[in-house]
Amino acid sequence: FDDNLRNVFGSPTDEYTAYVEATTQFVDPENQLILIVEADKLGQPATFEKLRNLQFELLLVDGVGDVYSLFGLRDPPREIGDTPLDAPLIVDDTVAGLTPEIVDRIRAHPVLGQKLLSADGTVMMYVITPQQQAAPLSVFRQIKLDVETVAAETLAGMGATLTTTGFPALRISVVDILLRDTRVLNMAGALLGFVLSLLIFGSFVAACLISLPAVLSGLVVIGGLGAFGVQITIMSNVVPVLVIILSFASSMHLCRAWKLGRDVGKSLQEAT
Repeated sequence: FDDNLRNVFGSPTDEYTAYVEATTQFVDPENQLILIVEADKLGQPATFEKLRNLQFELLLVDGVGDVYSLFGLRDPPREIGDTPLDAPLIVDDTVAGLTPEIVDRIRAHPVLGQKLLSADGTVMMYVITPQQQAAPLSVFRQIKLDVETVAAETLAGMGATLTTTGFPALRISVVDILLRDTRVLNMAGALLGFVLSLLIFGSFVAACLISLPAVLSGLVVIGGLGAFGVQITIMSNVVPVLVIILSFASSMHLCRAWKLGRDVGKSLQEAT
């Protein structure tokens, strides 16, 4: 199954092509996890210190290349004469905690300032970019697990609510749901078709003759899509289900025709 959610909505339009080109040249938002921390007392000095420690701990997670948060915001470079100095951090210490002045400076920052911290200072976020560009779903699964573990350990005791989101987290959720639904619905459909065939024809053999070809055809289509590298899209995702439905209908008509032939005295070969 193609776990790249973008391919589900892919198209040959100029707009989509331009979007793909832009995301390959710049940081791709579809390649970033977002950790949201919510707590009523984010601004207390002890809590604020834990939040800064979390910034460093997240950088040490295997596979993580960069972590961006309010602790990475900087003022414009200062100049002494003609020599520019390093741009100072807005949050250079946590002794005073998250003061109203710091909140205003953070939210006034032109680079995502208002998104990194809420106006009331109770919600902040970390943007986590993996080392691998366009990382596969397996990499994000492990990074997501490690990030959630590290965050829970670092912020233990402060009563914070942690939420992992972003495009990769949504991809994981959507793909897991799609795969689960595919298995559950196809299995339920095959079982229902077998039971209905059994009730209609009153024969176990006839029910198998109707159900097995439909199930096998669905499996062949699903396997064929993977074997030939066909991308899963909104349209191709429903093909196996349609094939199973059509196969059930065709098998039922053929079995009924075979039964009618036998009822009028035809031999097995003639009825077949």
